[in-house]
Amino acid sequence: MPGPGIRRRKLAATLKQLREQAGKKPADAAEWLSRSQSTISKIEGGKQAVDIAQVRSLLQLYGVESPESDAIVRLASEASERGWWAAYSDTVPDWFADYIALETDAVQVQTWDSSLIHGLGQTADVTTALVASGRQGVTEPLLERTTSLRQARQSRLTGDNPVELHMILGEGAVRQVIGGPDVWRGQLSHLLDMSDMDNVTIQVLPFSAGAHPGLVSPFTLLRFGEDYRDMDAAYTEVDRGCLWMERPADLEHYAWVFGELSGNEDRKGHALDEAGTRDLLSSLMRHL
Repeated sequence: MPGPGIRRRKLAATLKQLREQAGKKPADAAEWLSRSQSTISKIEGGKQAVDIAQVRSLLQLYGVESPESDAIVRLASEASERGWWAAYSDTVPDWFADYIALETDAVQVQTWDSSLIHGLGQTADVTTALVASGRQGVTEPLLERTTSLRQARQSRLTGDNPVELHMILGEGAVRQVIGGPDVWRGQLSHLLDMSDMDNVTIQVLPFSAGAHPGLVSPFTLLRFGEDYRDMDAAYTEVDRGCLWMERPADLEHYAWVFGELSGNEDRKGHALDEAGTRDLLSSLMRHL
């Protein structure tokens, strides 16, 4: 069963579809709930929670009756459940909590970054070094909880239904020594261990690749399986916020970029294959 993150997005898409089928505008829904149009936009975009009373009221406006209304109210109830990450709300901004909720539900994560190892692949020591250097006035308790959160996310890589992770890392991401030689040696060793997992693929895109379609920005593609294909999304992060790309054309573009970088059985991509990646990581470890 999908978690509250994907259920909230499903609820949001359903409410928008029902409004459009009823011939109502966002302004109509806003007036009905005595809320602003921006609030309706956030609700329908899955960016803001909506309580059950508001859902019932919107269903009344849209003329939705039982049993369809009962199923939607049940979905709203499930979408309001607290996820495991809520325990870290003191350390996680809302925009990143939304990402964690969806990462938790994803069946496949495809990520490209030229300069940073994705959180699902970082060791605790590297995470600690990154957080300590990247935040002003960081305290020891905050440092510990932020590191703990990132490690908790990695539980998705193991268990009964592990997420399928495909990381493409720029060569700079594996050459930038973070936390000192010993810490970085441990990070490279961890990547090598991860590359042996059946559900993990790691590739390095070397400097020698030259120009390629991933130069503009890092991104992550979240896939949710056949039953929730319309929930797939691309995500990119900046220092204090993020951007979601969810239109079919956007998803097609980022899937194409990822495919160009990774390659496949029929065509070589810009990145090293898995064997070449392991050779590079091993070489870097020996020279630290």
